[in-house]
Amino acid sequence: MMGRDNTEYHTREKVLFETKPNFFIGAKSALIKVIVIILILYFSGTIIQLAARLQNYIINMIQIPLVEWVTLIIYLIIFLLVIWSIWNLISWNNTIYRLTNYRVVVKKGLIRKNKAFIHYEKIQDINISQSIMEKIFSSGDIEIFGGHEQTRIILENVPTPDKVENMINDLIEGDYYGFEDEPPQKDEIHQETKTKPKSQRPITERHSEKFKR
Repeated sequence: MMGRDNTEYHTREKVLFETKPNFFIGAKSALIKVIVIILILYFSGTIIQLAARLQNYIINMIQIPLVEWVTLIIYLIIFLLVIWSIWNLISWNNTIYRLTNYRVVVKKGLIRKNKAFIHYEKIQDINISQSIMEKIFSSGDIEIFGGHEQTRIILENVPTPDKVENMINDLIEGDYYGFEDEPPQKDEIHQETKTKPKSQRPITERHSEKFKR
């Protein structure tokens, strides 16, 4: 089930893997704006010269400080693009994807923090989609579907999506050995299983207990 909360991770919950969206894809909007700023700066001198020539032709008819207005507009556009680019970069930096030993977590937002998650036992299907640009930069979108409630979360522009999908599949199967330095001891596993509520125990274990009765 997908959920949203503002609480910290549970005491026994560990972050096993963490990543951000691919920089070149996730921050492509900011990169495009930077390119536009460079082009405006490069051609600004030519634009101002054209405005000065045009002003000489119309100065006898209309008293308009055309050069000053054009210069002001150019600087205003550059300023807005710089602010917008910084915002895009901050948004990229505040997008985090985490795999814990319980769930997949997506954290986004700067002013308004937003956290969405889905537990491994609720995951029914995982799809990967890649555009041509994402294939070039070895990234893609991972769409995770959960249960009969038709909930889903999307990890956008994830680096090496196939690797991340394999990690999620391993965690669904309960394989933590690729994430921890030492596997849990049998006594710890047995103790943890005993203390778990029945609803959180594996289906096979619950059925076996039912037939024992």
